[in-house]
Amino acid sequence: IADGDAVEFEVGEGPKGPNAVNVRKVE
Repeated sequence: IADGDAVEFEVGEGPKGPNAVNVRKVE
């Protein structure tokens, strides 16, 4: 994943609070 790429992700609970999970690049 590079800067400027379109991505989508879900917000999940991590040990330090919310974090992004299931991050994937939008083609």
